[in-house]
Amino acid sequence: MLEEAEVARVDKSGLYRIYEAWPEYAIQASNIRVNLPSYDKIENIILAGMGGSACPADMIRNWLSPQIEVPLMVVRDSRLPSFVGKNTLVIASSISGDTRETILAARQAHEKKAILATLSAGGKLAEFSKKHGIPHTTVRKLQVPRASLLFVLFPMVSMLSGLDIIRPPRYEIDEAKKTLSKIWSTISVNVPLERNPAKALADRLRGGIPIIFSADLLSAAATRFKDCLNENSKIHAFSDSLPEIAHNEIEAWNNDWDDVLKPVLLRQPVENENVKERFKAFE
Repeated sequence: MLEEAEVARVDKSGLYRIYEAWPEYAIQASNIRVNLPSYDKIENIILAGMGGSACPADMIRNWLSPQIEVPLMVVRDSRLPSFVGKNTLVIASSISGDTRETILAARQAHEKKAILATLSAGGKLAEFSKKHGIPHTTVRKLQVPRASLLFVLFPMVSMLSGLDIIRPPRYEIDEAKKTLSKIWSTISVNVPLERNPAKALADRLRGGIPIIFSADLLSAAATRFKDCLNENSKIHAFSDSLPEIAHNEIEAWNNDWDDVLKPVLLRQPVENENVKERFKAFE
């Protein structure tokens, strides 16, 4: 079951081969040189994007929110918050470079004289940046934008490091690259079902509607999982986070949804006691 020939029959575009190559793409993405804006003072940060270009921003927010003092916000819209001004750093990212909402957000940031940098594989966002002298970082677009996540994530981290918002994350980037290689060795299409946790999970979710639950620090991973199921598998999927679901959604699980809804709990090796208790109660 789920041998490569079977996967290839379903995935006619061969997208799975792109994900198989992510360990190599991680190396390429981490070596991209970024172009940085000049600034006097950064009081708050906006990471603007949509879809697959916004998910890396969510990951960065999850990662940095417990440790940086500057407020950081992810905007998935064409409108920026009213507080954006000359001391706001705005990084607008669109893999294609043609995402309407992101281009409008970048224009608004430019009009508000924010500290603006852009990131894309080309398109109208690159043209806008060149026209107005905005620092632009060119990245690689793979087969589809959602498969190009690493080419937003690593350059965006490099930008924040280059602007002295975070220390150089050499250890974290090295660990990410090592982890991708390690995970690939267990979930590659050539690893059989009985030793492949990804195939086992796919088999369990088959025929149902996956609902992915996580604590807040893994909410970006939950959203990414949901989005991939929507875009790649063309199925409905939803995500939510603890401890919030313990105050509302848990009531709905008193009904018998076992044949329809398939819960997936994303856990961390180390969790605070409140999160651990909530997961236990929810299970």
